[in-house]
Amino acid sequence: MPSRDFDPSAEEEKPPPRRTQAEKWAINYAAAREFYEREGHPRVPRKHIERIVVGDDRAEREFRLGAWVGNQRSRAAALTPERVELLSAIGMRWSWWGPSPQPLHLGVCARLTWPFVNTVSASSSPPDSKN
Repeated sequence: MPSRDFDPSAEEEKPPPRRTQAEKWAINYAAAREFYEREGHPRVPRKHIERIVVGDDRAEREFRLGAWVGNQRSRAAALTPERVELLSAIGMRWSWWGPSPQPLHLGVCARLTWPFVNTVSASSSPPDSKN
């Protein structure tokens, strides 16, 4: 049988260590902050790709920022207060009708009135109007 001499990889040949979830969140937040500083708002289109310089090698990388922002919005109730505060500081809108990160339930929608949502009547006029 042939000898299986094996020479361990040199440091420069080894792949970089994987990023933790906290590091990934911080990088995406940095991309969101750059977008906010450049555009003046955090309304990122869902398919938007943000390019930022990261890492020790200072390489430009692409991040699916639109998807990330949408995911943060949909998971608002599970975010830490610190993350909610960071995102709020760059103008994150947690829903279309308010800045609150609490999830909205059907009971809230049922109380809204025309012209927003009227779950009691499908009429095109306000519920209290006299036709």
